[in-house]
Amino acid sequence: MRIEYNDMDNFVIYLYDNKKQKNVDDIKEDPEEFFKNIFFILKHKYKFNLDGLYKVELFPCINYGIIIEVKKVIDDFYQNYTDGVDLKIKINDDSLILFEIDDLLLLDDVTDISIFRKNDKFYVLYLTEISDKDLYKILEHSNIVYGDKCLEIINPYNLFVDKNLSI
Repeated sequence: MRIEYNDMDNFVIYLYDNKKQKNVDDIKEDPEEFFKNIFFILKHKYKFNLDGLYKVELFPCINYGIIIEVKKVIDDFYQNYTDGVDLKIKINDDSLILFEIDDLLLLDDVTDISIFRKNDKFYVLYLTEISDKDLYKILEHSNIVYGDKCLEIINPYNLFVDKNLSI
């Protein structure tokens, strides 16, 4: 688990679980149990003090795992609510995740990808399941892009090269 945050009320959790996708159907069946475990870790391991209402959005991807975006909602009802956490959960099915890279040499031996270019950055979209070796390699040299940002990048005008070599 990796966490990026601007402040304690707005943060992103990256749950790497390649090819398992944390079984999103299980999360849909019992989201309370899943988030109880996540928030327990945040509180005890990372010392987050969480209370009130949070908007939570999940971005599952077969090639990465799940990205969880958490934003605190300022609400008069929850202003003095300090006894727990309430969640508004949105699960996006089949989310796209792009890997932002600077160096195309990183992809010399990689096939079944599309590469997009926008503002002097390259964005890699894997068209098939990625091997653990390739994933670790690209994670080390990239930033992850997900959600609406992917839609801005993935369009025919930004397509740089399509290395889809599977026939």
